[in-house]
Amino acid sequence: MKIAPLFIAIVTLFLVACEQEMEVDIPETPPKIMINSTLVPYLPPHGKYLGVELRGSRHIFDSTSNTLITNAMVLLYRDSIFMDTLKYEEDAQFYPLEFPPLDGPNAGESYQISVSAPGYTSVYAQTTIPKKIEIDAVAIDRIAFEDEDGGIYSKITLTFNDPIDHNNYYEVVLSTLGAEHSPDDYRRLTTYEPYIVSEIHYPPITNVDLRKPKYLLFNDKSFNGNKVELSFYYYANQVIYAGVKKLANVQISVQLRNVTKEYYDFRSSFLYNTFNQVENMIYGTGEPMNVYSNVENGYGIFAGYNNSIVTLQLNELTIE
Repeated sequence: MKIAPLFIAIVTLFLVACEQEMEVDIPETPPKIMINSTLVPYLPPHGKYLGVELRGSRHIFDSTSNTLITNAMVLLYRDSIFMDTLKYEEDAQFYPLEFPPLDGPNAGESYQISVSAPGYTSVYAQTTIPKKIEIDAVAIDRIAFEDEDGGIYSKITLTFNDPIDHNNYYEVVLSTLGAEHSPDDYRRLTTYEPYIVSEIHYPPITNVDLRKPKYLLFNDKSFNGNKVELSFYYYANQVIYAGVKKLANVQISVQLRNVTKEYYDFRSSFLYNTFNQVENMIYGTGEPMNVYSNVENGYGIFAGYNNSIVTLQLNELTIE
């Protein structure tokens, strides 16, 4: 009985100590140029609109948006030969890369970019367009399983041959036809492939607060040079009317991207840092980490990839 008051006093002192405020001096650092640009060969009928987005970095406690840089000198080189000076386009809010028809970007070509702007240190980045890895086949099971709320998930299985000549990095996304380059329209995906779920950027099953990713990013360390059969699931387009459930008539695009290592490192660290900052009801919020960048003296990404796309026509399907 005599220990209880002492214990209460110790706990009280501990709680009071925890309430003390600590001042941390985080020095101001000059803003740096942030680049956001990916290059991919034109693939009809829905080619990606190529461009370079430039923004200025901000202080860690600054909650405003990063400032668009509209007065930069942007020089583009192909295989180290000067190609063009990019001009800012107000409507697009970036610096367009305009290639003549069938003139690029092409697999095997390297691209360099040099950017200077008033008030910022000049930055430089380079990348190479990887070769295209074709999708061999795509199969779909439109009624793979139902969740606890009765929602239907479809299963897609794609196969491709991984080249053995060097390390390869991949990304898989799923969209409706015409939205192949619109991330807001990408579908959220679930997979059980060990070489994907073991990646640090794939949301852990223990964190139930996280949404499923829109990007399945992985490397070929576990299957280098072999034929790959990859399966994943997505929430199907569905409606219930008068007690009858129907899967919609829709066209979807399955994409297999062969990406560069700098693209893989940037996207991997960015995705991990994003979900790591989401509060977990069990583990709390994770520590922030540095996102990889291939931009010298700046931040962001300037990277290439190549794309194989297969479109599937899914007719309306009534589920009794």
